[in-house]
Amino acid sequence: MHLGSSAATLAFDLHSSACSAAAETAQCNNIVLQVARMDLVAAMRPGLIDLLLCHPPYVPTSAVELETARASSGEAKASVEAAKVTWAGGPGGTRMLGALCDALPRVLSPDGFALVLWFERELSSDAFGLEALGLCSTLLGERHANGETFCILRIERASSASSPGARREAAG
Repeated sequence: MHLGSSAATLAFDLHSSACSAAAETAQCNNIVLQVARMDLVAAMRPGLIDLLLCHPPYVPTSAVELETARASSGEAKASVEAAKVTWAGGPGGTRMLGALCDALPRVLSPDGFALVLWFERELSSDAFGLEALGLCSTLLGERHANGETFCILRIERASSASSPGARREAAG
């Protein structure tokens, strides 16, 4: 809402119900939002992302469960099977986060960054090879709920994190 018409705002999800909910929420809040049913990583074009917000699925699921969930993601009916894609994280629960981290160096604009809501269990940036990708992460906050800890990570180019503008932003 604060960006108004100064930015193109896009939303992507594999689940058709999530796309409908995002469009409805945007309309209720008078926000212009383009919604597409597709994989987030496939949707991103090189160098165009200034700010990416993401809460990737994190629940460990077998490869078979993940494929079943993806196959049913377009179903209009509200069912547990159809909703699995919203939480099915694949083996280890990190499939989407790993793919996102791999794509960030390609899709972020020079000063772009990602804010990722993530489950604490895999918080270590080393787990995703961020340094090797030229990225770094900063823990911005965390919240404990229902026995789980969720963290907000800022992921950006390592060179952006050391720029004067980034230091001012982190301090303010």
